[in-house]
Amino acid sequence: MREPRNAVRARSLLDEENLDAIVVEERGFSAWLTSGPYSAFGSGVEVVVTRDGVYIVTHLLEYWRLSRIPGVELKVYTRSREAVESEAYAGEKLVDALRLVLDGARRVGCVGGVCGRLREMGFEAIDVSEKLWRLRMVKEDWELERMSEAARIALRALASTPLLLREGVSELEVAAEHERLLRLYGSEGHAFAPHGSLTIVAFGANTAYPHWEPSGDARLEPGTPVLIDTGAVYRGYVSDLTRVYWFPGRGRYSFEKWKNLVEAVAEAVWEAFDSVEPGVEAWVVDQAARKALGGYAKWFIHSTGHGLGVEVHEPPRIAPGSKTRLEPGMVFTIEPGVYLRGEMGVRIEYMVVVGERGARLLGGAGESLGSLL
Repeated sequence: MREPRNAVRARSLLDEENLDAIVVEERGFSAWLTSGPYSAFGSGVEVVVTRDGVYIVTHLLEYWRLSRIPGVELKVYTRSREAVESEAYAGEKLVDALRLVLDGARRVGCVGGVCGRLREMGFEAIDVSEKLWRLRMVKEDWELERMSEAARIALRALASTPLLLREGVSELEVAAEHERLLRLYGSEGHAFAPHGSLTIVAFGANTAYPHWEPSGDARLEPGTPVLIDTGAVYRGYVSDLTRVYWFPGRGRYSFEKWKNLVEAVAEAVWEAFDSVEPGVEAWVVDQAARKALGGYAKWFIHSTGHGLGVEVHEPPRIAPGSKTRLEPGMVFTIEPGVYLRGEMGVRIEYMVVVGERGARLLGGAGESLGSLL
């Protein structure tokens, strides 16, 4: 059976770094290597790439869920030996299973906390996180297809947002309906869930807080700005998009002020997008957005963007001082924002992939920068 494609890519490091195996426990890398469910990984579940196979070492709790992943061999540690097939049983403890899979290995690549465990077990543990990130940052075509579909799902749900807006509805109610639509349109979950949050829905002055959590007390009034930040998951890969709306009518907010903010942020998106090309350092894209904002730049309080893939926040960072050189296949957000605390805020977020000559948007033919306003 065909091994997971990213595990095959990672195997190139065995010769490059003179390694016998690579072991990871961190959820993002585990999901990336195996195309397995992000939520199934974590403490006590290891992914091991050797020269002759890809293994998942797991406790019994996640065994049946992880057994659905093609191209990997599962090794289970449990005191309930009779509860697992004999060929999968690898001992009572994690170290027993790891020793079995790593039999004969001496020099082992690793990421993060598992490095210490491997050293305690007597292996020469070499941190290869930077090398793996270099592979992970550059998406292959099949990964881009999954991310494009995740973007399309989120865009479809966002397109229905105006139908959810009515006088008196709460932010929490809009968030709940939006998340229902994500599921109906094919999302496997919410991109933000691993960070302990879900859809951001903000009305009025709440739009000035970038990480606002929707409230059941915040009710929509006529003449109010609205911001929605969301993300879908498709076959393990995520999207992250933000759009702003104006709920019509007369109210306490100035439509002209909001429109001016939207135009300024839209121009910053354009300029940042146009600055993307292979070989450019990431800080250049961030600088382009800030320069376009002019006098509003002092209220732009976060980075211009972040990478994404199996997680919603990955390298590269599109931020001041970021020296990462952009390469074809890198995917990141462009999301400038202006936040006038106590008044209103605007953030507009797109997903872009670096091409051979510049950037293109992820999300299909219906996605264009011309739709910003």
